[in-house]
Amino acid sequence: MNIRMIFGALLGAALLSPSTYAGIKFQGLGDLPGGSFESAAWGVSSDGTVVVGSGYSALGSEPFPYEAFRWTSSSGMVPIGGLPGFSCSTADSASANGAVVVGYCRVAAGVRAFRWTENTGAASLGEFPFEVAETAAWAVSADGLVVGGDVGRPGLGYELMRWTEATGIVSLGNIPGGRSGFASVHDMTPDGNVMVGVGYSAGFEAVRWTKATGVVGLGDFPGGEFQSQAQGVSEDGSVVVGSGYSASGVVPFRWTEASGMEELGHLPGTGFSGTARDVSADGAVIVGQGHTEELGSQAFVWDKTNGMRSLQAVLADDYHLDMTGWVLLSAEGISADGLTIVGTGVNPNGDREAWVAVLPEPATLSLLVLGGLGLLARRRGASS
Repeated sequence: MNIRMIFGALLGAALLSPSTYAGIKFQGLGDLPGGSFESAAWGVSSDGTVVVGSGYSALGSEPFPYEAFRWTSSSGMVPIGGLPGFSCSTADSASANGAVVVGYCRVAAGVRAFRWTENTGAASLGEFPFEVAETAAWAVSADGLVVGGDVGRPGLGYELMRWTEATGIVSLGNIPGGRSGFASVHDMTPDGNVMVGVGYSAGFEAVRWTKATGVVGLGDFPGGEFQSQAQGVSEDGSVVVGSGYSASGVVPFRWTEASGMEELGHLPGTGFSGTARDVSADGAVIVGQGHTEELGSQAFVWDKTNGMRSLQAVLADDYHLDMTGWVLLSAEGISADGLTIVGTGVNPNGDREAWVAVLPEPATLSLLVLGGLGLLARRRGASS
């Protein structure tokens, strides 16, 4: 057998061997005790070990029957409750190691942002100096010491919010010159110095905030309505992802200062629409939700080499996982290294359930093949 035939056999065996994908994993995260079976994952820690979200709970009540959870592979799904006296809550983001969780809780006066640690439980971020209708927390820094979200005041709409223990809740306002409306922080860099989300100008507009620039609108695609929002940001703040309104409808984007807002493409099918939800630390891998007329909602993963792909198809076709009965509806969060993805789907029983997928290192296959070729070369040299 010549070297090309051996290489082909080795590569084929590598592609089919389960050991090639050591570490690949997909699992549903279950649900909280009590109530109907329904859970959703909204975020994952940077290290990929902690998933946060919300599930139906015995403590929840209509019209908000959810309770925030924190999941790890060792503890499973654990409810973290809400603010004192209230349990209706959802968890939206976690610090780098998952020790700090932020979200919001429905209380008698409306909605209030909280910050959770194992020692303190869910604790209020405090009150804004003026009369406040609502506050919500959507993002947290790597060390858990900076929180971003929104603050709403009667008659003034919502404004971007930033919290630290030293400053308390501080309103960052809205897009300069923009009209009163909804504005919120959806994500931030690990150091908390760059925040992205949505503001209101001629319409909803994706925004990026730094101390130096304040709130800056990122624009929108030409055609269609003026409507965009930012959902995720890379570690250095240079890549922003979200959705914008183009002539063809709502589509996912990737933004950099050099290239501006660029469409990510679409999944196969007609009538595509979608949004990018999160991005890896280096800005190279993006996850989100797409929708086509043929297949409905689908979780997607995007990278520059492969473009946009159905995450479910990647797991089944590329990694040979048995996804029978599952429908992955959306991918909401991704770890810093781009290998752990979380989201929500419909499980084989027909219930909505949070899930986590862990992908192998991209180098696994190439290392196996290269190692085999090295062994063949040594054997060839020894026989000559």
